[in-house]
Amino acid sequence: MKKLKLFLLAGAILMLAAPVCAWGAPAGSKATGAKLPTYKKVVVRTVDVSTRDKFSTSMAAHLEEAAKKASKTTQYKIVIPPGTYTARYGQNVPSNTWIYAKGATIRALKGKKRMVLLTNQKFGKATENIKIEGGTWDTTTQSVNDSPETAPFRFAHTKNLIFQDMTIKCNRKAHLIELADINRLTVKGCKISGNHRYSGVQPKEAIQLDVATEKAMVNMRPYNGKGCHNVIIENNRFNNVARGVGSHNEKEKIVEANPYTHVTVKNNSFNNLKAEAVFITWWQYCTVEKNTVENGQRAGVYMESSSKVRVTNNNIKKITAFSGDRRRTYGSATAGIILRGSHKNYIRNNTVSRCKGKIVRKENICRGNSIKNNKKK
Repeated sequence: MKKLKLFLLAGAILMLAAPVCAWGAPAGSKATGAKLPTYKKVVVRTVDVSTRDKFSTSMAAHLEEAAKKASKTTQYKIVIPPGTYTARYGQNVPSNTWIYAKGATIRALKGKKRMVLLTNQKFGKATENIKIEGGTWDTTTQSVNDSPETAPFRFAHTKNLIFQDMTIKCNRKAHLIELADINRLTVKGCKISGNHRYSGVQPKEAIQLDVATEKAMVNMRPYNGKGCHNVIIENNRFNNVARGVGSHNEKEKIVEANPYTHVTVKNNSFNNLKAEAVFITWWQYCTVEKNTVENGQRAGVYMESSSKVRVTNNNIKKITAFSGDRRRTYGSATAGIILRGSHKNYIRNNTVSRCKGKIVRKENICRGNSIKNNKKK
């Protein structure tokens, strides 16, 4: 009898110590973000900016050298000196490269050009261990009616990718950062603005997490259907954008079953949006927390076909309804957070103000969500 009591007591202790089941608090994200190797050697190359035309050719030469000589033990650091320069064409970034641009402004060439940095087009293979730090990356020289292709960054098939302390400006109907088949991504300390003038029905995300298919990522082979995993997007400022962060591609046959897992969107500010701050589709085991959203449309956070996502401690202010074609397509409903066909999510301690709709609105069938302690002011 004594042994039985001890067994029952031990079982009770284990149950209390165990993680809460999906009906309570799901795991959320366990993202670590990018982790670069500890290099034995760092080779520094400074971009020649002695004449107006030298910037792009010198940059290309250093990147070509890095493609040949950089390795997991030797990093190539390419320094762009302070000043203002025009990028005359897109540049492919190879593995084990650090682009350092603190104090520099890199502007896009006028006209229908994609700008500025991308992977997996010229080198034609997966890349890894890439860091882009500092600088103002400016495509506002291009008309809003220029090519809708991504500006200025487009990366696919990359492991360990960092965007840090950058200012990224756009004036086009485009994503500012578009990503597919990415594992271990960190975006932190960046200021991102300018695609809010996009007038199409489907608003463009400033940071688009996508899948590697021909339809979603043209010319970014191989088309393996992989999405983005182990992502941290934190301490960034989004202003005057259509959407902030999200995913919205179609469910093609080639796409992997769970294309977006362990994504953390944390401590960001989103201001003056033409749609939602965080737009979640097909996310699993992700976290959206401690973000501030002010002056958005439809919802601060929109979640569809997703599960085991934690949405906690977000401050959402002034959400208005869609108008025009978007209203006709998506309706006039507003809420701080919208769940659509999403299950076993954890929605707690969010504050919503200046929004005519509900704190949390559920559409279609939503099962097993834990929704508590959210407040409306």
